[in-house]
Amino acid sequence: MRTLKALEKYQVELEIQGLKRARSKKIGPLTGDTYGAMGMYIIDTDERKPVPTTTSAMSLPDGDTKNNFILMLIRFFQSMYIDSKCDLKWKEFMTIIFCLQVTLPYLMRHIAMVTTWGAIPVLVVQTIITSCVGMPIYMILMFLGNFSRKSYIKFWECVPAMKGVAYAIVLTTTQHELINVTIAGMALNYLWSILSGSTYPWKDCQFSRSVSDCYDKPVENYTVPCCKLGTENCTDDLWSAGVFKYASYDYLISNQLRLDHNPSRNIGKGMPVIFTVYAAFIWLLVFLSLMIGIKKYHRIFTSLTITVGAIFFGPMLAIVVYNGDQEMFPGLSMNYSVFFNYTFLMAVAKHSLHREMAGDIVTYSSLAAPGLSTGANTICIYALKMLCLLMVTMWISMAASLVSNYYRIADSSCLDTGGFTLLFAIIPDALTWRYMPRLSNLIYFTMLFSWSFFGTVYNFTSFQMALMEEYPRLITYKGLVSGSICIIAASFNILIMQGNILTVTAALFGDAYTHAKITVIFCTVIGMFYYTLNRIENDYQFTYGQKLNVFWIHGLKMAMLLLTIISIFFYVTKFTEGSIALSDMLVLGTSILPIVLGALIIFIRYKSGLKKTFANPDPRWGPMGFTNRISRSKFDPKRALRYKISSASCNHPCLLYSNSLRNEIIHCDEQYRDKYNIHVD
Repeated sequence: MRTLKALEKYQVELEIQGLKRARSKKIGPLTGDTYGAMGMYIIDTDERKPVPTTTSAMSLPDGDTKNNFILMLIRFFQSMYIDSKCDLKWKEFMTIIFCLQVTLPYLMRHIAMVTTWGAIPVLVVQTIITSCVGMPIYMILMFLGNFSRKSYIKFWECVPAMKGVAYAIVLTTTQHELINVTIAGMALNYLWSILSGSTYPWKDCQFSRSVSDCYDKPVENYTVPCCKLGTENCTDDLWSAGVFKYASYDYLISNQLRLDHNPSRNIGKGMPVIFTVYAAFIWLLVFLSLMIGIKKYHRIFTSLTITVGAIFFGPMLAIVVYNGDQEMFPGLSMNYSVFFNYTFLMAVAKHSLHREMAGDIVTYSSLAAPGLSTGANTICIYALKMLCLLMVTMWISMAASLVSNYYRIADSSCLDTGGFTLLFAIIPDALTWRYMPRLSNLIYFTMLFSWSFFGTVYNFTSFQMALMEEYPRLITYKGLVSGSICIIAASFNILIMQGNILTVTAALFGDAYTHAKITVIFCTVIGMFYYTLNRIENDYQFTYGQKLNVFWIHGLKMAMLLLTIISIFFYVTKFTEGSIALSDMLVLGTSILPIVLGALIIFIRYKSGLKKTFANPDPRWGPMGFTNRISRSKFDPKRALRYKISSASCNHPCLLYSNSLRNEIIHCDEQYRDKYNIHVD
C-alpha cells in the first residue's frame, strides 16, 4: 500500500508539472502525466484539450490590412515553435519509410552493383539477404519505436551506453543527403532547360564545351575498340578513346559536370554557378520544412509523392509489360560464376544491409499507428522495395538497349552505364526519341527532384525531432538549430560541387562508406542483444497480446552472425592489403568516434552520479505513459495473455470476438485486482 500511495503522489506531481508547462506554452490544460520533448505532451489517453479561442492562429481581426498581414505572419512564425503531437496514418508512414529506404543514391549504388556483377545475381542474393537478415532488424526497430514512442536519440535509454549510435547515424546519413541534394539541383536545372528552351540542349551537339567526337545521330559502323573501365588491361586512355559520346552523355559530362572524358585528366573545374544557386534554394526549402514541422506538411508531401510516383511508375510499368520481349542489355547479363565469388557475396551483403539504420524507422514508427502489425508493415515495405529494384533494373536494361540500338553501337562496353550517366544521360536520351518527349522528360525530372527533396526533408526532420526530444530547451531555439543544421550541410554541399562530383561520389559511396554504415548497424544489433531478446519478446507480447514469431528472433541472430563476418572480412582485407586511405579512415571515423565518445560520456556521467544506469535500461524507458510503464513492470508473460484493464482498448478484433480469449482476459484482470486489492464499483 505504501508503494501505491507513493506512485499516486508521484503521478499527481507530474500532472502539476504538466499543467505548468501547458500554461508556459499557452496551449491549455492537457490530460496526462508525462511530458515528452519534441514540443509535445505525452499522454495516456492521447486526448488534447485546447483552450477555446475566438480567433485562430491564422485569422485576421478587423482593422488595417497591412497590420493584419504582419500580425498573421507573426502568429504563423509563433506557431512554428509550438509543435503539437503528430499522428501519422498508415499510408503516410509507409510513404515516408519507402522514400527513406529507396533513395536515389541507393539506386545509383544498386546500378553500380548490377553493371559490375550482373542483374540477376545481384537481385537473387539481395532478395535472400534482405528477407532473412534485413527484415528482422527493421521489424524489431519498428516495433521498439512504436512501443516506446521515442525518437532515435531518446530511444537508446534502453541501453544508454549505445547512445552514441544515434549521432553516428546523423553523420553517416548526412553524407548521403549531400548527394541527394546534388541530384535534386541537377534535376531542377534540367527542368528549367526543358521549360525555357524550344528544344532540348542535349538533343544535338551544338552546346558549349562539346567535344569534337560527339554524335547526335546514328552511326553506320562504330568500330573503335572499347573496354570496361575497372577491368584488367583497360587504361583510362583506352577507355576514354572508345566510350561512345552521344549528345546527352557529352552534355552531362562536358557541359553540366565540366569534366574530361578521360578519368586521369578529370580534375574537375567545378559545376556551373547555377547549381550552387539551386542547392542553396533546396536547402532553404529544407529549412522552411523543418520550421513548419511534419504535422503541417506530412499530408501534402504524402499526396505529392504518391501522385508523382503514380504518374511516372504507371506508364513505365506499362512500357515494361508492352515491351516484355526487350532483350537484356549485354552489360547486365547473367554470370553464374559470381555466385561462388566471396568478394561479390560480401559486396551484395553490405549493399543489402547498409540502409537498415535505427534512425528514421524508430522516429517515424514512434509517431505512427501500427497498422495491421509491425511484421506486416515490414513485409509490405520490403516487397515494394524489391519490386522497385526489379523495375529499375528492367528500365535500365531497356533504356541502355534503346540507346545502343538507336546509335547502332554493337559493343555494350562502349556505353558508359555509371549512376549519374544512367539518371541524366541514358534515360533522358531514351525518352527524347520516344512519344511525347517533352512531357516524358518533364515528368521524369520532376520525379527525380521530388524523390530527392522529400527524402532529404524526412531525414533531417527525424534528426530535428530526436534532438528536440533529447534536449527540450532547444525547442525555444528551433529556428537557430534548424538554420545551423541546414547552413552547415549546404556549405559542405556547395564545397563538393566545386570539384569532381564523380570522384566525390565514388569516395562517399565507396567500400569504406558502406562499411561505416554496417558498423553503425552492427552496434545497433549489439545494443538490441544487450537489451536482451527476452525483453523484446515480452514487450511485444505486452503490446499486442501475442507472442513474437520466432522468424524475427532467429533472423536477428543471423544478422548478428553475418554482420560479424562482414566486419572481420573488411578489416582483415584492408590491413593485409594495406589499402586503407586517409579518406577511408575519415569516413570510418564518422561511425566509430561518435559511438566510442558516446559510451565514454555516459560512463563518466554514470560514475559521477548524473546517470542512473550505464548499460541497463533507464527507469524512464518503456511504453508511453506512466500507467503503462507501471503495468509493463508488473507484466508476467507466462501467466497473462494480455495485460490490460479494459479489453475494449485492444486493437485486434480476434480478442474481442473470441469467447475463450475474452474469458482469459477477464480472468487475468480479476487475478490482478485480487492480488493488489483493487475494488471496482
